[in-house]
Amino acid sequence: MPPPPPLPTTTQPSTATAAEAEPSLGLPETVLDLLAAQSDRGDYRLILDRVVAAFRGALEAGNPSAAMAALVGLHAERRLRAREAAFAAQVDAALARCDEREAMAAYTSVLAAVKIDSADHRVLTDLLAGLGPRAVGSLMDILAVEPSRPTRRRLLDVLVGIGPANLALIARYANHPEWYVVRNVVCILGNLGLNAMPTLLKTTYHSEPRVRIEAVRALATMATPAAVRAIVRLLGDDDEAVVREAAAQIASLHARSAASALHALAHSPRFADFQAETMQAVAYALGTLGDGEAAQAIRARLAAGAECAS
Repeated sequence: MPPPPPLPTTTQPSTATAAEAEPSLGLPETVLDLLAAQSDRGDYRLILDRVVAAFRGALEAGNPSAAMAALVGLHAERRLRAREAAFAAQVDAALARCDEREAMAAYTSVLAAVKIDSADHRVLTDLLAGLGPRAVGSLMDILAVEPSRPTRRRLLDVLVGIGPANLALIARYANHPEWYVVRNVVCILGNLGLNAMPTLLKTTYHSEPRVRIEAVRALATMATPAAVRAIVRLLGDDDEAVVREAAAQIASLHARSAASALHALAHSPRFADFQAETMQAVAYALGTLGDGEAAQAIRARLAAGAECAS
């Protein structure tokens, strides 16, 4: 195999970009820097082997930042060699030897530590987008068991960022047996636009009320006629918390098509058993739709009940 093309100098755009992309993650250097440090540059595969070894060694030493720097370096090299099939294939082979599950565990640890919207944060988001579906799947699995709420929030954010390119893969997790995984998926899908609508509509029938509540919120962000119809249908849900959320989102959307369903709910036998908070939500929704009389009737009913209770 011919030797790799000459390395760009530090004044050329490609090297500057690689250096700027890693302001604090560059513990073992990028592949380009590692190549530049070698006296013998002829064995490209050997140098890639050293980067993979640096990745594995960092994981074994409990240094996730160093592991991510090696992975970022490989990813940067893969983009640089995109039009050079022989070299790109070798980088792909090196990336394949970096175990996705271990890599994503390190990724999660580093993601939790960097500042949101920092250069490192952008590098990590870009890395995930470039690593492809297997890495995304591993990260979804990590999200399912991650105990830290702030870290879960960050994972959700980066998954939303790469979601449009991985919609089908993420949507498959809506069939996961654990309800909290499905709720995470719904949260992601609610930020991915109308292509996510079919999956979101299915989740409104999930057995867990907390998933249905998240589905109501996600559908409200889309506000299409189909989304509104699904929310209105959930006014008849068996779980009161779902009903309350549906009423709240109907109010926020000013969904006039829901007026008759709200009236039917307010006059149904089950309404008398609702908590005051749910009744208030229905009253508020009716008021936003212009039926102040019906809203006031509910509030009067609540006031009377409060007086009897005292």
